[in-house]
Amino acid sequence: MSPPLRHLERWWRVFATGVSFATFGVCALCLSCALIPAGCLFVSGHRRRAATAQRYISASFRLFVWFMRALRVLDYKIENAARLRDDAGALVVANHPTLIDYVFLTSLMPACGCVVKTALWNNFFMRGVIRLAGYIPNSEPATLLAACGAELAAGGRILIFPEGTRTTPGEPLVLQRGAANIAVRCGADLRVVRIACAPPVLTKHRPWWRTAPSRPFFTISVGEKIRVADFTAGGVPPSHAARLLNERLRAALSAPAATDG
Repeated sequence: MSPPLRHLERWWRVFATGVSFATFGVCALCLSCALIPAGCLFVSGHRRRAATAQRYISASFRLFVWFMRALRVLDYKIENAARLRDDAGALVVANHPTLIDYVFLTSLMPACGCVVKTALWNNFFMRGVIRLAGYIPNSEPATLLAACGAELAAGGRILIFPEGTRTTPGEPLVLQRGAANIAVRCGADLRVVRIACAPPVLTKHRPWWRTAPSRPFFTISVGEKIRVADFTAGGVPPSHAARLLNERLRAALSAPAATDG
């Protein structure tokens, strides 16, 4: 591609990214205020309403990811997505390099809860959807653990980013111990998902309009399942088991986002 065409293509991606995020905001507000409440109106029971809302969210995110690819904002491949179908009662844990990791992963799982930051729980555009979907705020550790335990015991899946925020490019992963603690204390296995984006976009401290020189390509690799029983067997104290599990998880998430055998 000639330099003028590369320049034009890059400006198109800036424009198309802005259109994508504006569309996302409008659609999130519509989902929160009208579509999901209407869809849940005749559904009884908290769990059934949450499951219905989660299906709406997953379907809308699949459409949004398709929309971004159609606009040539990005491209992607998903490796071993079928592994996510066998994760009832498990934590789905992933690294967090970009702003739209949650969107990608939720689009792959029609039924999945999520641990969310308090700021997102109170976000004007998202709070209605988040609360209807039964997502769990991370504000109070005791409440968080109890809510996760109830969801996992009922066979639900919970998505969590153990870094707690987006990865700073070029720096090693630093995991909070929340995911490991939940896994140990609730007896839940962890499904590891690795996400890579080249060249990097939508990273921490980088505004959305600072696009990459070429169209970014996402690789989402659904990897191994870490068995929590391997760390708790023999009466290992929960705090020690969580520390060992967290180290194992950090190593797994630091590996390249490639297909596991």
